[in-house]
Amino acid sequence: MYLEDFEYDEGSDHAINTSPQIKTLTGTLTNWLVEEQNTDAPRRLHMHFLHDPVEIVGGTNEEDNNKVVGIKFERNELDGTGNVRGTGDIIEYPVQAVGYTGTELPDVGFDLKRGVIPNERGRVLNTEGNPI
Repeated sequence: MYLEDFEYDEGSDHAINTSPQIKTLTGTLTNWLVEEQNTDAPRRLHMHFLHDPVEIVGGTNEEDNNKVVGIKFERNELDGTGNVRGTGDIIEYPVQAVGYTGTELPDVGFDLKRGVIPNERGRVLNTEGNPI
């Protein structure tokens, strides 16, 4: 989270001041932002508000092939009514891992190298390579 994500416009201020739920959520996230800045934890969760995902970036070399190495976002800005609009600014964040490694299931093939159940366009394949 970044401080600029907590710069509110008139519409946002109105929503915060008229909704106990929004006020509580905003307070919780603001407090978390302060606490997050004061940690030396080896792993951290980064939350980015006012961002729309526009592209998943795949690896381009043999080592990173078939891996997600980044995510591109368009930065948004508040429009004064409590809504947002795109700015056209694209930000790319490198990522180390997205998703998880699957586990083998009985009677279903498994690709140990990639850690996934083999599929064809999302449809699971059996051990003979045929869609189930």
